[in-house]
Amino acid sequence: MILPKNNPVRSRVDSGLGILTLSDGQGTNRLDVPFLQALLSALEELLRNPAVRVILLRSAEENFCLGMNLDVLKESLDKGASDERSDDSNSNQEAARADGVSLYGQVLDLIAFGPKPVLSLVEGPVKAGGIGLIAASDIVVAHGQKASFELSEVLFGLIPANVLPFLMQQRISPQRARYLVLSAKLLTATEAQHLGMIDEVYEEPELEKGLRSLIKTMMRAEPGALASAKRFIASNIDSDFPEFRDAAHDELLSLMTKPAVAQGLKAFSIGEMPPWFDRFKPSQNLTGAQFQQKGVTA
Repeated sequence: MILPKNNPVRSRVDSGLGILTLSDGQGTNRLDVPFLQALLSALEELLRNPAVRVILLRSAEENFCLGMNLDVLKESLDKGASDERSDDSNSNQEAARADGVSLYGQVLDLIAFGPKPVLSLVEGPVKAGGIGLIAASDIVVAHGQKASFELSEVLFGLIPANVLPFLMQQRISPQRARYLVLSAKLLTATEAQHLGMIDEVYEEPELEKGLRSLIKTMMRAEPGALASAKRFIASNIDSDFPEFRDAAHDELLSLMTKPAVAQGLKAFSIGEMPPWFDRFKPSQNLTGAQFQQKGVTA
């Protein structure tokens, strides 16, 4: 995979937390093929890294993500229209657009179904395809005053097709999705939380504290249990009740045989902590990345 020269996704590990910082240098974090390639590669690397327990997705720009790069799409469509006589040119443009759609789907799949929890920290506007990133995330934490959410595709003739499977199956009801798509309504963080689109909303004084507290608790979980929970929920999201109940019965019995369970129970019984208990002490603030670019943090 060839990554862009100026990588728009910065990655680092801090106290067991894999931090992905979106930063295209334009203030928008628009989704195009180079950006998606960089994000996919960074996600894959953190998922493979045994030192990473949890992944945090955030932005160094004022906007979290404003969706598809419309300039690139317009250029592709204009070029195809101007080269009507060239079948090869049209095929190349269609292939490039298909690559972008495919890469976007791969990123969402990796976030939603990868074995490690992915938290999205939203400190600014999210639009269109950016909503897919948060819909696929396991947990979404937002800044109460700065975050906003909008599915605006119908305004320029598209629909959020790749977003909707994740938004409707993992976040909100079909009717609420229909309402948001057809109205292109701009939601505040509080409104998005009430709809179920996001999970936690904090105002400025409590945002860093709330996020750290959440991650601290997750760092105490047995990594295999986190992976099992993600897999089990995803596998049974469409199950009817009897099927879900039977799957739960089998899953629990299977988990009880894992050595980590006996190890954890033994440690707790003698007043000790199991070996996977990590102290989460990040070296830098997790929030306010857009204010930390000049010198303090990556």
